Amino acid sequence: MRGITFRGLLVLAVALFMIMLSASTASAADEGGDDISMGIFPGTELKKVEPFRVNNDGELAAYASSGSGTAGDPYLIENLKINATGYGAAIYIGNTTMYFKVQNCSLFNDDGSGFPMSINAGLSLYNLRNAMVLNNNITNNSYSGVHAYGAHGTVLSGNLL
Repeated sequence: MRGITFRGLLVLAVALFMIMLSASTASAADEGGDDISMGIFPGTELKKVEPFRVNNDGELAAYASSGSGTAGDPYLIENLKINATGYGAAIYIGNTTMYFKVQNCSLFNDDGSGFPMSINAGLSLYNLRNAMVLNNNITNNSYSGVHAYGAHGTVLSGNLL
């Protein structure tokens, strides 16, 4: 009888642990992906913004937080948190020639909908030059983390895909 009681308590304890674990995972998922939406560098605060589309060098300059678009001073798109639910990409950048970096961003939950950005990737790079994609969390997207087509001179490094 004593063995049955011990086994019963052990089974009950394991069952309670599993229930608590699944409840905490569901809670994190309900908060819009916050469990995966942190930057690569701990302690960096990310700014929540809506998905956006850049279709030329002028628009690229408008979305950059700093830089002049040269090799020595590329435009910076950084420290952003973008939930792309309802869009085909969190960020679409196309038809540019200026130098730029996308770094320390969290791009997640694209679901393949939302023309004109229906690429099915967290970051879509199209017909451009001189892109650097560094140290980003680009996860939980419907097809791929990064989609690059005609993206000449593009460097991807240190990204979680």
